[in-house]
Amino acid sequence: MRATTFFLPVVFLSSVLAWGREGSGTKSSINNNNQEFALPAENRRYDYKQSLKKPFTYNGAMPFWGNHGNSFVATDFVRLSPSVPGLKGSVWRQAPNEYKEWEVEFQFKAFGQGHLGGKGLAFWYTKERAIEGNVFGSKDQWTGLGVFMDTADPANQVSADTHSRGKKMMPCFEQKDISLPVGYHFGFSAQAAEHGNPDDHDLYAFEVYEVNPPKKEKAPLRPHEAEMKKKGEEVKVDQADQATFEE
Repeated sequence: MRATTFFLPVVFLSSVLAWGREGSGTKSSINNNNQEFALPAENRRYDYKQSLKKPFTYNGAMPFWGNHGNSFVATDFVRLSPSVPGLKGSVWRQAPNEYKEWEVEFQFKAFGQGHLGGKGLAFWYTKERAIEGNVFGSKDQWTGLGVFMDTADPANQVSADTHSRGKKMMPCFEQKDISLPVGYHFGFSAQAAEHGNPDDHDLYAFEVYEVNPPKKEKAPLRPHEAEMKKKGEEVKVDQADQATFEE
């Protein structure tokens, strides 16, 4: 059985989304409101090629990712949409996801001058990628998963975290029996409100973990390595190769 679970610390800055790891071995915890939520998987492996963290650029580009629309990339954050009415933007990973079971964690911030806020941002795991539209900056009618964070605040709450200062997790939803196959793309998009004082929508980190990865196979021996070990000789790495590894 497949399940996707989304957790949001009530400071509204950090999120965890887990896919495909329901069943034995899944640990849980209870928050202050007596709500149960799953903890991050114990057996998971970080994937830097699918993740997005600062510094976001290398030689003037975002490795493995692309930005679109009105988004712009700084060294320590990605502004998905600036606080200009109606502007929208996105970032999408260029290659599709290859893991059957995965978890993602991301940090974002929505802020602006007006108390009403708006419009919002979205996390995507979809078959399509990088198509601009009116669903928080991305296209309507998609195949896959969209998680929307509407930042409009007509009730003038500013923050959802009035007591815990970001130390409490709040389960947002859990959905079972859905299909999210490999080969879809990770992405984020955002759109500013059309009127008034819209928000800036910034992404600070996106981390991808493969859950229950296969055991790592032994690295193949270098030329003559087995023979040298048999003779008790030290296996040394060429200095040029070492410099390449470190870089």
